[in-house]
Amino acid sequence: MDIIVASFAALLTSAISLQLLVRITRTMGMVRENFAGTSIPVGTGLAFSLGLAVGSIVYVAMGNGSTWYLLPGFTVLLFGVLGFIDDRWGDRSIGGFAGHIGALLKGILTTGAVKALGGGMIALLFAFTVIPLIDPDVGILRLLLDAALIALASNTFNLFDLRPARAQKVFLVLLVVLIAAGATSLADILSGSGISSYWVLAVAATLPLFLGDLRARFMLGDSGSNAIGAAVGVGLAGTLGTPALITVVAVMLLIHWYGEVHSITKLIEATPGLRQLDELGRKH
Repeated sequence: MDIIVASFAALLTSAISLQLLVRITRTMGMVRENFAGTSIPVGTGLAFSLGLAVGSIVYVAMGNGSTWYLLPGFTVLLFGVLGFIDDRWGDRSIGGFAGHIGALLKGILTTGAVKALGGGMIALLFAFTVIPLIDPDVGILRLLLDAALIALASNTFNLFDLRPARAQKVFLVLLVVLIAAGATSLADILSGSGISSYWVLAVAATLPLFLGDLRARFMLGDSGSNAIGAAVGVGLAGTLGTPALITVVAVMLLIHWYGEVHSITKLIEATPGLRQLDELGRKH
């Protein structure tokens, strides 16, 4: 019953925040052309991390576990804020990880570089302070791998977010699999709840954004795609076996490499099954 109430709080907060953010982003001039050339608000994805944070607060307030449960949700919110900064002040003429790092090496600090460096620092801080709470004997190499998992997951979903609802489809499919498999998140281990409540809250927080994103009424922006990626990363951090963790990090590095030198969109469009799933429900 408690998770139902907390999920409703996450969903309601996300829905209300979304409506406010659509108005706020328009007022702030945060409007960008999407792939179809239509100008729509960007940065509305911050509603997701706000919903997840509030849902986590309600769940703990109802007597479920300790306040440690709140750490993953508020870490996701920090990633969302970094993304919102990039959505608001970012230079769209510079793109990709290599582009932002290249600019930084030339003495040009872009918001994309701030987001990448800030996200990396948050991931390291989270890994080195939170994961030892559940595994006091954890080694430095393992902590660095978990930090890489969080940072890479955040940007991986950003790479997917080039078409309406693509990142959210990947996110929701992954979360359904994790919930069905009974995968316990780091938040649930910290609180001792023993159920997949964190993943359920994440689903609830993203649902209000799905249809509008799918119909291209607004863009999640980096504030949304980075946050949902971070939600996956901080949820899985500290819970995977070392071989599985190395495999996941390697796969995400491969996705990043491919995204820098090729087109993920073209790959999806050329792959039967993936193309149909990607286009499902989308207006053309």
